[in-house]
Amino acid sequence: MKSIQRRFNRINIKYPCLSSYMCFAEAIKNQKFSKKMIAIWFNKLVDKDDYSKQDKKELLNQLKSLSNSPEEGVKWDKNPTGSLSNRGIEDISIIDIKAPVNA
Repeated sequence: MKSIQRRFNRINIKYPCLSSYMCFAEAIKNQKFSKKMIAIWFNKLVDKDDYSKQDKKELLNQLKSLSNSPEEGVKWDKNPTGSLSNRGIEDISIIDIKAPVNA
């Protein structure tokens, strides 16, 4: 099993409510995969219902940026991913979600 698939499966099990696209994005984040490898595994792992066919090229470009993004703690010039303040999905537990209060 390849490393993208292995990481994808781990994330998918840990966060079953996330879409396959989100699991894939987190699996390649900061891993410096080539555009070709990202495209191959994107086609194998991401559900076709998770994206529009017209957007696929732009999504692959965004995923390539995400794969080569700076490590945590490195200052960004710009935040191309907007991914949980650049800390990734591992810190999702710090988000406090409260039910709305009836007024």
